[in-house]
Amino acid sequence: MIVNRAHYDAPERKFIFERWQDVEPIIENNKRLQNTPQDRKAIWRHTASIPAIFIEKWLQEAWERGQRITTIFGEEMEKIIQQKLNDPDYRFLRVDK
Repeated sequence: MIVNRAHYDAPERKFIFERWQDVEPIIENNKRLQNTPQDRKAIWRHTASIPAIFIEKWLQEAWERGQRITTIFGEEMEKIIQQKLNDPDYRFLRVDK
């Protein structure tokens, strides 16, 4: 579940909009799955479990760079996701080794 929150920042005199998701259960499940053997040659193997808030963040970053991605199921977004999953900062999202 993603939670939307808006609040007024009096010193800055502006509204702040935040989105939040409890990703702990997904991350804990990823840790568990990392220790589960998989057939690396299988076509349909489990690679990662990615919380929706990360997909939104990566999509927003792409838009800020000028990429106009129109669908999260297209080639452009697939490349972004693959790039992020290969980044050591996001290794906790992967379930394969």
